Amino acid sequence: MANNTLSRVLWKISIPIIFVEATETFNHLIDTLFLARVGVTELGAIGVADSVLLLFLLLPLALVDGMQILTARRVGQRRPEGVGSAFNQGLLLVLADQGQVVLLAAKPEAMEELGQFQAIEGKTWNHPVIQRGRLFVRNGQEAAAFDLQ
Repeated sequence: MANNTLSRVLWKISIPIIFVEATETFNHLIDTLFLARVGVTELGAIGVADSVLLLFLLLPLALVDGMQILTARRVGQRRPEGVGSAFNQGLLLVLADQGQVVLLAAKPEAMEELGQFQAIEGKTWNHPVIQRGRLFVRNGQEAAAFDLQ
């Protein structure tokens, strides 16, 4: 009987994950169908680009999976304070949609704003990038770099 309950719980957890993975596969299939109409070169380019993208996503996705495992373990142990500690790994740098850069301290009880400044004007939905001690931000009209050292 306990095995049957575990099986139901496992399916309840797995079904959304299966749908997400199927959606991603479906998205790649649609990309392939559209690019096949454009040309063979473009179709080959998206195949190479997807492979390179997956190489770059391996580390962040592995870290997210690790955080999910730690969070699930703390929830299973009925330790809600431990759930927050899984996320308490440092600082968050956020680029808001109106161009503000906000530095947050990630704490289990709440996020604490350490500072902010207006980086660029206008709407932006791009990700900020930190490379060699510089913060790069951009939108459709402008780009900016800030020295963080």
